[in-house]
Amino acid sequence: PPRHRLEGSERPGALFVVAARQEPAADDAPAAPDTSQEARDVIDSLPLGVCIFDAAAKLVFWNRRADTLAQAGGYVLYAGSTFLAMTDGLARARPEDREPLRRLEAWSERRPPRSPLAVELRARTGKTLDLRAQDMPHGGLLLCLDDVTSERAALRALEEINDTLETRVQQRTVELSAARDAAEQANQAKSRFLAAAGHDLLQPLNAARLFVDALRQTGLDAEQRRIADRLGAAFSSVDGLLGAILDISRLELADEPPHLAAFNLDDVLDAVRDEFEPAAADKGLELRVVPC
Repeated sequence: PPRHRLEGSERPGALFVVAARQEPAADDAPAAPDTSQEARDVIDSLPLGVCIFDAAAKLVFWNRRADTLAQAGGYVLYAGSTFLAMTDGLARARPEDREPLRRLEAWSERRPPRSPLAVELRARTGKTLDLRAQDMPHGGLLLCLDDVTSERAALRALEEINDTLETRVQQRTVELSAARDAAEQANQAKSRFLAAAGHDLLQPLNAARLFVDALRQTGLDAEQRRIADRLGAAFSSVDGLLGAILDISRLELADEPPHLAAFNLDDVLDAVRDEFEPAAADKGLELRVVPC
């Protein structure tokens, strides 16, 4: 009886192909089991669609998964169908979807050996099929099919989410920039107001200080003079604070450059003591300042 031998070919990125090859049997050789059905069962169990074409590029074998994918793509497989007829039957008619078909046609027209080719084809039914073609070891070619519609839909959804997120980030950036500009304009308006109204703000304070000085010239006892001195110191402190605010406003408007200068820290601390000593005394506390 004839013998069958399993032959295989495994290339990088290629499917391991199993084929049953018949050989003459020696007269005294024991009968071997037929492995062709076993090989077919193995290929039928693959998760990929498998189509085998002979040297004339005509379909001679396909597994159940290939038949299912082809029908889902709008094409019915049949023995003798050519490689180009099958791929053309699967492809959509839109010009923008025919570029993978042109690549398959160009690949099939080249003489073996050819490098494996992988393309994605939009089928007439809207399915996205991953097609991988390669030469067979003893002539002919192998075509593997896989349905990647769900994966591509998920990828498109992720891209849409990323685009939406990017758009929202850009919009938020524009909104924050507008809010910052509005805040800067408001701050500049405040600074311009304070700089322009500085004289009007200080004039009532200067008048109050003059009244305090006039009060000191009257016949005051020691306690009254002490209170008048504290009142004058408080007005001086307020005058200093308003002057500092006006200076900051001028700096923000770039109307006046900053000037570095040395100052006596004791004067600052004494003013703080005079301002907060009455409040500390009301709470039974003693506020002391250590001279620098």
